Amino acid sequence: MSQLKEFALDANQFTGTLPVQFSAWRKAEFFSMFDNVLTGSVPIEYSELISLEEMVFGTNKLTGTLPLQFTNLKFITRLNIFDNFITGTLPEEYSVFARMEKLVM
Repeated sequence: MSQLKEFALDANQFTGTLPVQFSAWRKAEFFSMFDNVLTGSVPIEYSELISLEEMVFGTNKLTGTLPLQFTNLKFITRLNIFDNFITGTLPEEYSVFARMEKLVM
């Protein structure tokens, strides 16, 4: 699945943490696991999804802070982490997201 462009496993009641192995899909442009019961933090390794345009993790039970390394996501236009337990402030370094159109927290 190294050529995977879109990945969506929405509204399935998946539990556990976000698998680090998904970061191997470097050509993915859309990644969504919206409306599940995922816990833990967003893996730093997801910053390696360098082709990503849209990331959706809304309506889960994710915790922790957003990785500073997400500044590697140069093509990101939409980020949705709404309805989780993410803490901290949005890093100032996120201002490099020149293409960001929608940020839902």
